[in-house]
Amino acid sequence: MKSSTTPGGGFVPRSWVRSCVDRYTERDQLERLCRRFFIPYLDIGMDVYEAESGYVLHGQVFLSLPGSLCMRCFNFLRPELLEKEAQHYGEAGGRPQVIWPNGALASTAVGLFAQLILPWHQEVPAGSVMYDYDGNRHTMVISPRVAVLAGVPCSHFGALHDTGAALWTP
Repeated sequence: MKSSTTPGGGFVPRSWVRSCVDRYTERDQLERLCRRFFIPYLDIGMDVYEAESGYVLHGQVFLSLPGSLCMRCFNFLRPELLEKEAQHYGEAGGRPQVIWPNGALASTAVGLFAQLILPWHQEVPAGSVMYDYDGNRHTMVISPRVAVLAGVPCSHFGALHDTGAALWTP
C-alpha cells in the first residue's frame, strides 16, 4: 500500500473509513473489514437513554488503527451487546438522535482526522483512541480506558503481518 509520512513522521494511509452507523453489529463488521485491509477506521456514535432524572446523552468518537487496540480491547464491542442487538433486530422504536450532540461528535472526529494527516502540534495519537462525550455536561474527554490500556497489545486481531492485502482487487 502506498503511503506517505507526516512532518512528524506519522503514517498517512491512502484510504480511511469514517462512519456513524447506528448498530454495534455494523461497527463490528466495519472494523473487521478495515483491519483485514489495513485501513484506519474512525467511528462516531451517540445514544439517548432514559434515566430517573430525565434523559442521558452519551456518545463516543473512536479511532481504530491497524496494529493498535480495537473496539473489543476497549470493551466497547462485547459479545453480549452483539447478541442482545441480534435478538432485537428489526424491532421498531424511536431512539431519538439530537443534532447538537452529533455535531459535537462529528466535529471532534474531523479534528482528530485532520490532526493525524496534518499535525499542527506534537500530541498526535500513537494508536487507537476513544473519546467519551457527555451531552448533559457538554464535555468531550479522552476515555480513561486509553490510559488503562496503554502498552497492551490487541488480542483480537493478529499482528500487522497477519492482515490481508492492503488493496482490494476485484
